[in-house]
Amino acid sequence: MHIICHTHLDPGWLNSVDGYFFGVQHERKRNKSGQPYQHSMPSVLTIFNNVMGALLENSQRRFVMVEMSFIWRWWKRLDEDYKNIIRKLIDQGQ
Repeated sequence: MHIICHTHLDPGWLNSVDGYFFGVQHERKRNKSGQPYQHSMPSVLTIFNNVMGALLENSQRRFVMVEMSFIWRWWKRLDEDYKNIIRKLIDQGQ
């Protein structure tokens, strides 16, 4: 059995792409049955940072990010040294 961590973030679903990228917390609302709920999500930036640490810790780990809008925003923020680390992880199939 293989378990591969991947994302499912739906840019623009409940918030803007930037809202998800930097983190969101939606106000308290009510679901269809009238129960109050609050939707919150860690920032995509936090997800990237945590995943990078996990990949560097263990070369057996893999990660798939499918939302290119988030990858693009993240990549633009990185310096060349960090980009080279990511290129190495990609070359290793992580």
